[in-house]
Amino acid sequence: ATEGEHHQAVQKLRGPIMKIKGVHEVRVDLEHERVIVTFDARKTHPPDLHDAILNSGYKPWPVAD
Repeated sequence: ATEGEHHQAVQKLRGPIMKIKGVHEVRVDLEHERVIVTFDARKTHPPDLHDAILNSGYKPWPVAD
């Protein structure tokens, strides 16, 4: 992938997730197929995160740290 394609893919994922109430940070690691989201659990509903990723064209898989 070119640098432009990489940036476009990151923004495709990051943009919708950042719009969710309570989300503080979104880090996208395309090489390892990971999206790391920092959010306020009192304000953010995990199903909203799932839907945002799914609607971006990617398949979400929850991973707990």
